[in-house]
Amino acid sequence: MINDKQGEIILCKGIKLDKNYENVLSYSESSMVSLCDSNKIYRGSNYSFMGDNNTINVEVPYKDAMYANYIAFKNPKFGNKWFFGFVNDVRLISPLVTEITWELDVWSTWYGSFDVGKAFIEREHVADDTFGKHTIPEGLETGEYVIKSETSSTELTDVCPVVCGTLDPNADPTAADGGRTYSSYCGNRYESLGYYIFKGSSMNTYDGGDQADAIDAYIKKINSRFSDDGIVSIFMAPRKMVGWDATDVWTNFTAGYTFKDALAVFDHTNPSYTDYNIPYTFTDLEITRPTTYGSYTPVNNKSYCYPYQYINLTNNNGGNAILNYEEFSSNKPKVEITGILTPSCSIRAVPKNYKGLSKAYNDGIQGAKYPICSWNNDLFTNWMTQQGVNIALEYAKDIMTIGAGVASGLATGGIATALGAGLASSGITGILSTMAQVRQHSLVPPQARGNTNGGDVGAANNKLTITMQLVQVKEEYIKTIDGYFSRFGYKVNEVKTPNLNSRTQFNFIKVGGMDELVHGNIPASDLEKINGICRKGVTIFHNYTNFGNYTISNPIVTP
Repeated sequence: MINDKQGEIILCKGIKLDKNYENVLSYSESSMVSLCDSNKIYRGSNYSFMGDNNTINVEVPYKDAMYANYIAFKNPKFGNKWFFGFVNDVRLISPLVTEITWELDVWSTWYGSFDVGKAFIEREHVADDTFGKHTIPEGLETGEYVIKSETSSTELTDVCPVVCGTLDPNADPTAADGGRTYSSYCGNRYESLGYYIFKGSSMNTYDGGDQADAIDAYIKKINSRFSDDGIVSIFMAPRKMVGWDATDVWTNFTAGYTFKDALAVFDHTNPSYTDYNIPYTFTDLEITRPTTYGSYTPVNNKSYCYPYQYINLTNNNGGNAILNYEEFSSNKPKVEITGILTPSCSIRAVPKNYKGLSKAYNDGIQGAKYPICSWNNDLFTNWMTQQGVNIALEYAKDIMTIGAGVASGLATGGIATALGAGLASSGITGILSTMAQVRQHSLVPPQARGNTNGGDVGAANNKLTITMQLVQVKEEYIKTIDGYFSRFGYKVNEVKTPNLNSRTQFNFIKVGGMDELVHGNIPASDLEKINGICRKGVTIFHNYTNFGNYTISNPIVTP
């Protein structure tokens, strides 16, 4: 038979648990009793059975009981089990008796008695915070970004002019091939053009002035010996790409000037590659993943992932790609830069060891086009070169025509008639026409060839290159974001068993939808309340001493 006078009560003050269940404890029943005992106002026994009205009279003066906010009791109906509750009201009954109204703390009462299953977990403190493991978007405000640092390829800004043409300046224009270069395959690309770089006799390294004189001499030589279409383009290109080396063999093409073929294609007499690689590979760009935002060091590794920091890969001419640090296999992300020598140059920058690929071509960018240079093309000289033989024949033909006309005129009517006959035979008219055509060409100013493109401004500002920029949110934003992760963990959006004890100080969990996380042999109404607590989101503290302290160090529990 149950003795109604076997009930025991601990009336407490200053207990920091709240009836909204924002924060709870992962304490066992015995630990909760010890906590209550250490914060007791009163502990008594021999109390009668407490019914459903959730009130009990205790022999405690009101002046002491008025500060009570928590209660622990044993109900003889349930044997030795302790129940815990929040004090809702304290009423004076008599000088030595106070009425306590309370409600059950379902979490503390049944923690350890319910089973935790699997449910859709929206958020939690993860048990493995490896960098890059958790990247589900959080939807947090990032504010304006800042560029913390950047690194650029200096090899792409060290440039020289290249002449692209069909004619070797030392070739014989009377040869069967007209002095044209031989076509061949260069790598996997068909090539029928020559790419020439120039220097003067005294130049050992790049010198824009001396080089300009050499190119001018080349253009004049081509124009005087060949047709104007021998020069296809003049453009700027990285010196690394054209194999600029003062120790190479440079060929004289006119007094004081030398040139070399910048593109080693198959030699038509000996089909084999030379020292030029297709494509040319420049030195990799590299930028180290940072560990701070200004003076602040985040404690959550998700704070180092996109969109809180990332790499902006840019060609400084409107082309860019966002690269995520967490997708690289190393803390020192690298970008490979390759190029093909062609008018304006084709440059490609590709991240290495990115997204599981050795080279992630789809995540790279094209380099900005290098400037096409303008040059003066003397049409009169070119025309005279092309038409020299024909002009001589026309003069001879016209003189013969005049002679025939004069002879005919003399036979019919004298000198005047003869002159008229000559003119009528169009001999002089042909000469005048020929001379007029020559005059017409000579009056045409040297024609400007080539054009400009977006790379001109970049080249002028020494920014025609590939740049890796470290982009971060501002320090004030990352402090807020990192603090949010410390307080509420990460969004995981996964059906799983949540981590209730993976951290040393506290764990936050939030169950999605109407999923039921807990079950067990406890009253149904209390079970539903506990599931509701988990759906709302709850922080489970493991040490009452630090209860409610969200800024305390909260490392992962070592297995």
